[in-house]
Amino acid sequence: MRILLVEDNADHRTLMTHALSMHNPTWQVHGAVSGEEALRCLQKETFALVFLDYSLPGWDGLEVLQAIRREQGPPVVLVTGRGDEQVAVAAMQAGAYDYVVKHEGYLHRLPVIAQRAVEVHQLALDHTRAEQALRESEERYRRVVELSPEAILIFQSEC
Repeated sequence: MRILLVEDNADHRTLMTHALSMHNPTWQVHGAVSGEEALRCLQKETFALVFLDYSLPGWDGLEVLQAIRREQGPPVVLVTGRGDEQVAVAAMQAGAYDYVVKHEGYLHRLPVIAQRAVEVHQLALDHTRAEQALRESEERYRRVVELSPEAILIFQSEC
């Protein structure tokens, strides 16, 4: 799994990268230090997940989150050093998958949050694709029935 870690603090970036890589050595963690750099990375490469710091130079995390969601990007987990309830609500309303406060023990939860976010995102994508396939199938069936010169009767047995 490829993860984009947007964190301007080098120490936090190193600790978070280590926590994710130690959980699963196949996970590739790419770092970015600003929202602008993160958006450039997302344009060039594909990532399964974004961990996004709230306090960044230039754009704040919510602005970057909104830009990622507009582009139908990967799931985003907002990470912050401040446990601000208003920011948490705003993040979730803007489309964040989760909101994590950097406090004792948060590094141990990151891999679980990452795995769960990617799985839930994949389920949502699968559901959307299934709905689209169903709509297309219903449309084809409707056209066959409407354009058929012969009457089509369907009997359903009560047995």
